[in-house]
Amino acid sequence: MVSTISAAVASPTLTIGRPSSPAPTPPARRVFRTNAQVSELATPPSRKLIQFNVNGLLGKLDQLLAFMRSHCIAVAAIQGTKWPNSTKVFFCADYTIVRRDRGRNKDGGLAFLVDKYIAHHQLPLLGADPTKVLAISFDIGPAPLTVVYVYIPPTFSCPSGFTASIAPYLLDINYPTLVYVNRPDIVMVTEIWASPCVADSELSILGYTCTGNDRKNGCGGGSCIYIKQPLTSMPLDYLQFMAAFHAAADLNRKYCLIAGDFNLPEVQWCPPSSPSKFVNLLEAVAIGMWN
Repeated sequence: MVSTISAAVASPTLTIGRPSSPAPTPPARRVFRTNAQVSELATPPSRKLIQFNVNGLLGKLDQLLAFMRSHCIAVAAIQGTKWPNSTKVFFCADYTIVRRDRGRNKDGGLAFLVDKYIAHHQLPLLGADPTKVLAISFDIGPAPLTVVYVYIPPTFSCPSGFTASIAPYLLDINYPTLVYVNRPDIVMVTEIWASPCVADSELSILGYTCTGNDRKNGCGGGSCIYIKQPLTSMPLDYLQFMAAFHAAADLNRKYCLIAGDFNLPEVQWCPPSSPSKFVNLLEAVAIGMWN
């Protein structure tokens, strides 16, 4: 996402990066780790970002803000806020809330919680459905970091004629225009509603490399990530996934990203806890579990 990136997505996983130019002394490094838990920008001043599907934010915002403060997290990128337009959120002195609600519908919804000291601006949507796309640019380094989040809701929560699938959605001229004009560093999509039979060509965006993970049975769920070219990618097999959280930080890259989607409804919010199967993963990123 900007100069050099390393990334890993749940399964299949990948490492993404632009080889840095040879130099006698490597530049100060910025590490950007993202999974469905926490991303860290390890350059002075250190920045952390958390990205996840919250499955309803009402009643959880206080806990989320407390978690962000205690872990010095600068930005939270949230999907599934389930806030209708009428939802009133209390004033927060240390974070700015950028919302994209779904009108009167209580499902879906996107939001960013941004540290008030981080300069940022919301990008124009250029005709894209405003209930499904939120684009924002963060001034958190020598170059801005531009991220686009896309939410594709299930068919039952949308008007007649809507198809819950990423394939026809990408054919809509509005969505590619948002990508082509703003040239974001990363486009993340959850709930892509694709199956393994969907050809890669149906998911392509010119100038971007796409990788993702489909649901093995049926077409629900799934996730994908688009990386702006000429960033390169290297697939990782699943056995390497747990090690990726350590390996990404050890790569000779200026920027590192680890991304994934962990939908864990069994996680308790207060106090945070996690299933035992993710113990090694959590130890690797050195944080407690967060849904």
